[in-house]
Amino acid sequence: MNTASYGWIEAALRYTGRFGAREKMTYQEIFQISAPSVSRHQQFVANAMEEASDTPLFLKNNRGHFRGGKLALLDDAVLPSATVFARVPNLEHWLHDTFSGVYFHKEQAIRNQPAAEIVRPVITALVDNTPLRIQYHSRNGLIRRTISPHVIVEVAGRLHLRAFDHEKNGHRDYVLSRIDSVRKVEDGNPQFIGNGHDKDWQNYVTVEIKEKTNCSDNETQAIRKEYSLKEDGARAIKVREALAHYVIDIEDRNFESPVQVILQSR
Repeated sequence: MNTASYGWIEAALRYTGRFGAREKMTYQEIFQISAPSVSRHQQFVANAMEEASDTPLFLKNNRGHFRGGKLALLDDAVLPSATVFARVPNLEHWLHDTFSGVYFHKEQAIRNQPAAEIVRPVITALVDNTPLRIQYHSRNGLIRRTISPHVIVEVAGRLHLRAFDHEKNGHRDYVLSRIDSVRKVEDGNPQFIGNGHDKDWQNYVTVEIKEKTNCSDNETQAIRKEYSLKEDGARAIKVREALAHYVIDIEDRNFESPVQVILQSR
C-alpha cells in the first residue's frame, strides 16, 4: 500500500482533527482510489495511531464504529508527539491540497522560477545518476561547470541544486533559476559522483536562534511565540551543514537583502 496516502490521512487528523467528507473527496482525487479503499485506509490509520498512542483517539458509536463513518478526534485526544507514518505532508502542502479556496501560497513569487527546459534535464540527471554540463550565473559572472547533481532543496525561498562540481572537485550549491543552459554528458566522461562523500550534506551542525536585545516586551513575546524560543530567548536547532548559512541569513534580522521591495503609489 501507498505509505504516502496514510501520511496524508494522518496530516488531516493532526491539522483539522478529522478525516471527513471534504478530506475524503480530496484524498480520492489525489491518490485515485475507490470509496471502499478510503474506508480501509482510514481504518488502518486509526488502528495504527491508537496503537502508537496506547489510548482511544476517535469518536465511535455504541457498536464501536466510527461516528458518521468518518474519523473525528475525541475532545481530549492526545496524539503521539512523533508522526506515526513516515510521509506526512507539512502544513503548507496539506493546506494547498485541501483548502485551495482559503489558503494561498505565495500569490506572486518575488524570485524567478527555474525554466522548465532547465528543470527537465536536471531531474532526469537526478533520477538516472548522470553528470551535466551547465552555464551558471554566479555572483562573479557567467561560469561553465560539469556537475553530478544529487538533490534539489528549497531553502531561503528558492530552489537550490546540490551537486558535485568536477572542476572544483567538491560539492557545491547552485540556485536553479540562475542556470542559463544545461546538457547531458554523453561521452561518459567524467563519471557520475554521488553524495557519498558530501560531508557538508551528511553532517549536521547546531544553529542557535536568539532574540534581539533591543526589542520591546511585546515584540519579545511575539518573537518567542513565532520562533518557539525558550524563556532565555533562544532555541537550538540541528540543520545540515551545507544549508546552515542559509538558515542564519533567514533568522538574522541584520541580513542585508540584495534587492529592495518598494511599494509604488496606487
